[in-house]
Amino acid sequence: MNLVDILLDQTQELRTAYIKETVKWSTEEYGRLKLFVKDYQNNYDCYKSKKYYSLPSCVVNQRGTVEEYIDLNIKKAEKHYDDSIIKLALRIEKKGLDLDKLEVSTSYLDPNISTTITDGVKNVCAYTIIAGGNIQRPHYRYLVK
Repeated sequence: MNLVDILLDQTQELRTAYIKETVKWSTEEYGRLKLFVKDYQNNYDCYKSKKYYSLPSCVVNQRGTVEEYIDLNIKKAEKHYDDSIIKLALRIEKKGLDLDKLEVSTSYLDPNISTTITDGVKNVCAYTIIAGGNIQRPHYRYLVK
């Protein structure tokens, strides 16, 4: 098992929490965007803004559904999660640990995680900071010590 696979296995609770927050945010954001589209189409039909044109078709299209918008955002969140694990593995490898002797332990501090990676000589701690809100999409960063 390589480092990426180990990290994917150890961070499943983070993935689950991140997807759950993405679904919640997407549902609320869809409602806000539909109101924006309705107002814009009623009042500014001759001039569409950059924001209007950058919206996904499931928001602008009257037949679009919240489920389509949620699915779109889940795919983006999963890609972000996978990309962040690969970047984290690269950052850990730069620390010079012996990859054949790795021991990994993860603690889940709802919704953040803290992962300690050791080869018996060197220790690396990686932890997340998750943020988001009513308007801002859920996101997180890994910090490595």
